[in-house]
Amino acid sequence: MKIAYIDPGLSRRSGHNAAMLAEFDEALVGERGHALTVFGSARLDPREFADLRAELRPACRLDGYARPAAADLADPARLDRLLQTVAEDLPPAQLAGFDAWLMPTVYPLHLLALARSAEHQRVPPALRSVLGMLLPCAFWADDAASQQRVGEAFAAGVQGLAATTQAFAYSETGHFHFGAQRVALATLLPPLATANAGRLAGLAAASAARDDRGPPTLGFFGTPFGSKGIQLLQQAAQALAAAGRTPACRLRIRLPQGYAGLCQHLQQIAPWIDAQSRGTSNAEYLAEMADVDAVWALYDPLHYGDKMSGIVPEALSLGKPVLVAEGCVAIQEFLERHAPGAFVAAGYDLASVLAVLALAPADWQPARRCARSHAPLVQQLKGMDRYLAVCGIH
Repeated sequence: MKIAYIDPGLSRRSGHNAAMLAEFDEALVGERGHALTVFGSARLDPREFADLRAELRPACRLDGYARPAAADLADPARLDRLLQTVAEDLPPAQLAGFDAWLMPTVYPLHLLALARSAEHQRVPPALRSVLGMLLPCAFWADDAASQQRVGEAFAAGVQGLAATTQAFAYSETGHFHFGAQRVALATLLPPLATANAGRLAGLAAASAARDDRGPPTLGFFGTPFGSKGIQLLQQAAQALAAAGRTPACRLRIRLPQGYAGLCQHLQQIAPWIDAQSRGTSNAEYLAEMADVDAVWALYDPLHYGDKMSGIVPEALSLGKPVLVAEGCVAIQEFLERHAPGAFVAAGYDLASVLAVLALAPADWQPARRCARSHAPLVQQLKGMDRYLAVCGIH
């Protein structure tokens, strides 16, 4: 098959987008022999991805993560100009030559532009368009009116592609809010290729056999956005250090490359904090997570109320319980559905974090047992074979 991998948010060789591409490159090209062409942000440098087999094209001047202005969403003429820019960067005549369009992260304006282009450009009736509805409308706009318009753009885009291609839409949560309307979708997670899926299962088994005695280690992973509670964790550590107190757990913080200064500052707070910033492969990242006892997912409910986190299923796949904030509805619904009991919930405030850091090892045990028992199920949800079969890509 000839597959167009469309990700205007892919701009550098780090973070969630690059990690996903590495897995799809291995599975689609390395394991199955498909031809994969990646259309990323115009800021993308293909030399950073020289180890991959896919062809990478810097294409989209409108970066995937660029939030549209409220005025652009409200004014049809301004919106049309943005959509025309996308259509020029992703020429429909060129995309019509592929057997499938794979959009593992769907961005509203790019989706709508592709749907409009497909409507006016003949595409093969068997062309498959796979749409990962991962980021909610609230990610793109702050006010209710703009969020509604984003939802309408998402809906029009999905409906347009459903009318012209063999479209399949999914989400990590099993639903998506198109504005005020909640629609049930298939539940799929960003998948792992065969090699890393095998490593994941091996790491989970080895971790489950490990001796649990001693203080547990709570791990923070990923980019330290404010929405992920890194400042809250830092405030709690500083408060304990200032009072001369030691928490009942150790903190291990693993940030991507570029945050050495922050890690140095965190390590200077107290000896029970281990913070590092460095680039890692997907395999190295999973090994780091397998070496902690619980995973921080205490994220800001204002940002994660209806948004899923990729960290959560990865932790569960390794048999690790997660710390989740009350009010993060999408994350908690996922946990209740796929790993009930495998988490500790707390308020998103300093007092709650201090209480969590004071939990005795025995207080984590019920969640750890549940996480370990559900790990095989979540590993299946992370499998690439299942993902591609459900999406209709063989």
